[in-house]
Amino acid sequence: AGSAATGGAAGSSGAAGSAGSAGSAGSGGQGPGTDLTITECPAAPLTPPASGTCEVTKTGTSGVILRGNVLAPNEVLHAGEVLIDAGGVIRCVACDCSGTAGAADAHVVTCAKGAISPGLINAHDHITYANNLPYTQTTERYDHRHEWRTGANGKTAIPYDDAAAKNVVHAAELRFVMSGATSAISAGGQIGLLRNLDVGSQKEGLGAMTVDSDTFPLGDASGTMHDTGCNYGSNHTEPSDIAGLEGYSPHISEGINQAARNELTCTNTGDHDVIEPQTAIVHSMAVTPTEAAPIAGEKAGGVWSPRSYVTLYGNTAPVTLHDKYGIGIALGTDWLATGSMNLSRELACARSMNNSMENRDARTN
Repeated sequence: AGSAATGGAAGSSGAAGSAGSAGSAGSGGQGPGTDLTITECPAAPLTPPASGTCEVTKTGTSGVILRGNVLAPNEVLHAGEVLIDAGGVIRCVACDCSGTAGAADAHVVTCAKGAISPGLINAHDHITYANNLPYTQTTERYDHRHEWRTGANGKTAIPYDDAAAKNVVHAAELRFVMSGATSAISAGGQIGLLRNLDVGSQKEGLGAMTVDSDTFPLGDASGTMHDTGCNYGSNHTEPSDIAGLEGYSPHISEGINQAARNELTCTNTGDHDVIEPQTAIVHSMAVTPTEAAPIAGEKAGGVWSPRSYVTLYGNTAPVTLHDKYGIGIALGTDWLATGSMNLSRELACARSMNNSMENRDARTN
């Protein structure tokens, strides 16, 4: 299963089987230090249905076998199989699951050209803000989150609130599930749909430790910004606060100016140091090689929300820099006001941005 630092962004297209709750590596990316194997399974080629992506090719009595392009850990199985028993437990991921107990009685769903992916993790959202309408863009851009939050530096504050009703939160979770997500780190939620990994009572039976989603690790909710120094006040998160955690998700460096960059410096220093192996840094927009090196050294990860960043700041986190340093990247929708409605839309945004940059570079060369 993907951790808070490494789970998340899948790069597949087509129908997702959504079995389990692991984070899947994206298209062409499999995480630092690993090799991706492409296996052509020896079974006869699968035949696509006349329409759609998947079809039931055998009616059984108990459990289900999913057949198609299986995204397994560090391996893609072309014409592979996933066997899920009647209780929802994955019993087999292989080219051929026929020898596994229960396979003979299982329904078979064939997705010849589809991807069968682990359930995706939406690694960052603020779901209690799902009552806010999408932001109407202007020509104004911001340099730091406190500018649009508080109107600092003469910028126009964006109105918002976090009073989403129960049914609105359920609708937001349903949007996540429809894009293949089975888990989210979204600072809230409701019982009954996907797992809310940072709410102890809403993990839907998952035994993992609750993720600590920390919006203001420096204690700067009032809008404090510093270009240098770490005097943000006494209400900051300390190393001892996260020492026993398996997943820690702090919001650091949402912005493109020196004040945002200084947050990365401070959170890797002294009694503000919260960059650890269990840390997945949400945002990390102003990172340079100077800040990336210690993040990579701690084996921490990052969470990327490109649509929201471009909308607010006209720029995005340097994910290619993260990748070069071996910093794992997960994908998150941020919030409905300036982000995406689900991971499929966020992934489409990331792909569009990537294609745009590639085309620009080609024209420049």
